[in-house]
Amino acid sequence: MYWQNDCKAGHKQLCHVIRLAKRSEIWEMKDLAKTLERWFESILNYYISKTTNAYTEGIHTHFERIKRNHFGIRNIDGSVNTFV
Repeated sequence: MYWQNDCKAGHKQLCHVIRLAKRSEIWEMKDLAKTLERWFESILNYYISKTTNAYTEGIHTHFERIKRNHFGIRNIDGSVNTFV
């Protein structure tokens, strides 16, 4: 949807995607339609600033993965680190 040239085309594409998701027999697609409807305006705001928070989300995921991978690693003194 973000490859559309302007907000009008993006609006049309997003409406089409929501329609298809609502018609689907797969319940996850129906949930997706509800999510897209709830975030409709925020999604279309992309066309105002041409930025997303994908980089920030990627960094957050990276740190969460580091925390998960290092849960329970022992310190030099023998105590256990636990990240919460």
